[in-house]
Amino acid sequence: MKQLLLVGAPTGGLWTLDQKTAHYLVNVRRTRLGTVLVCRDPNGRVFEARLVNAEDKWCLLENSSGPVIDADQTPNQSSDKKKSQQVPFSLELVQALPKGKKLDDIVRQATELGVTGIHLLQSDYAIADFDARWQSKHDRLVAIAREACQQSNNPRLPFINRPLKSDDFARQFVGDKNNLGLLFYENNLAQSSLHRYLDGLPTRVMALIGPEGGFSTREVELFLSYGYYCVSLGSTILRTETAAIAALSTINALSRERTDWILRELN
Repeated sequence: MKQLLLVGAPTGGLWTLDQKTAHYLVNVRRTRLGTVLVCRDPNGRVFEARLVNAEDKWCLLENSSGPVIDADQTPNQSSDKKKSQQVPFSLELVQALPKGKKLDDIVRQATELGVTGIHLLQSDYAIADFDARWQSKHDRLVAIAREACQQSNNPRLPFINRPLKSDDFARQFVGDKNNLGLLFYENNLAQSSLHRYLDGLPTRVMALIGPEGGFSTREVELFLSYGYYCVSLGSTILRTETAAIAALSTINALSRERTDWILRELN
């Protein structure tokens, strides 16, 4: 069963749903009163709640007395299967601002792939600038992420941070055995393979993707100086929205392959 992603906080044990979610339950899923639903709160806590009041524009859910479910599994999912489906670290996308509505698609697909956060960069070659309308743009991106989260059963809604200049963002990063920064760049400057980097068992992985035109040489040198590693997705030049999804998918596939191998060895 898909989990219902909730926002806000309950009042007196009751969750008031927003109009869009209420419409989804009442008019799309035709949910009846008394139905028990698997829900997820903004902190990733998964639990059961019962639909106790339903109208065309709003609904009320009452917390069930049932057990709290692990945030990273669904009911009846075996422990080994649950572990093999998890990315064993926090995966964050660092996306330079693209043109037009490409960011909407990037946020949607990155959320479906299970990212825990999205950082936005105002890089040297980025044309888009959201400073004057950031709040409205942020609200739209969060709404897109919520829908993708609910559709894909991603256990946590990713955060989406305000765009920062490359220099300001780079200064926040500390590269060590726990933090792995990967700069995806069309020129092969890699010192090692992506597989080798992930074998270091990081707890946090950040994938940097440039805008149309890529990162400038200055930015590449900047990120490398702060401890990022340069990796390549091949000799072809990818669009920024393609590169983001290709990078995240590759990281996901390699990490899950490694997790499955460890589980087989332990058994």
